[in-house]
Amino acid sequence: MAVLMVDLDDTLVDRPQAMREWAAQTAKHHPDDGGLAEWLVEWDCDGDAVRDRHDFLDGVRSRLGMTQSVDELLQRWPYEFGGHYRLDGATRTALRSTRRLGIPVVIVTNGVTAHQEAKLDAMGACDVVDGWVISEQVGVRKPDRRIFEVAAESVGQALDGSWMLGDNPTADIGGAAKAGLKTVWVNRYRRIWAGDVDPPPTFEHPASAIRVRGVQDVNCSGSVQVIA
Repeated sequence: MAVLMVDLDDTLVDRPQAMREWAAQTAKHHPDDGGLAEWLVEWDCDGDAVRDRHDFLDGVRSRLGMTQSVDELLQRWPYEFGGHYRLDGATRTALRSTRRLGIPVVIVTNGVTAHQEAKLDAMGACDVVDGWVISEQVGVRKPDRRIFEVAAESVGQALDGSWMLGDNPTADIGGAAKAGLKTVWVNRYRRIWAGDVDPPPTFEHPASAIRVRGVQDVNCSGSVQVIA
């Protein structure tokens, strides 16, 4: 039986929105620091990537004059930030509908176990998916084929006929395609495709991508098809 594998950050959940919410909440505790929320959102980014958390929190600590060490802040970070992760209603419904059809759903995510598990707990993932695979936990990261194999094995299935939905052209789409999976690109922010191969069928919202009928009926000719 096919497995529906889904990435977490920027696929299932809008990470920038979670960051904006955390930044706004943090700024409320520092009303004399004008522009703090905007600075936190900007400092979170390192070019097109997310800034290393040690460097990020070191900068936050300096800006706010905090007495805690960076290591202490790192221990709190998964719960302070991850607690803002929410799964929207349409995506939650799509995941449940897929599972009702007997198709297992597994989240496949790169990251630190404590960080990712805090997000998964906050969004109530255990109620809508069959399980998850976190790179630190299993010792292998996307795009390595092995992490997709582990995801399939976790629900007693093989890779044959499975799908991977994700936002990263290399880790999610490229890795899954090389492993023989069918792929769908979730492009929340209308980014320009930067993969090494032609872009797969494309959806702007994860709920559209997750719906089994939508995944089966997308244009697989290799052309980009953006569906809101």
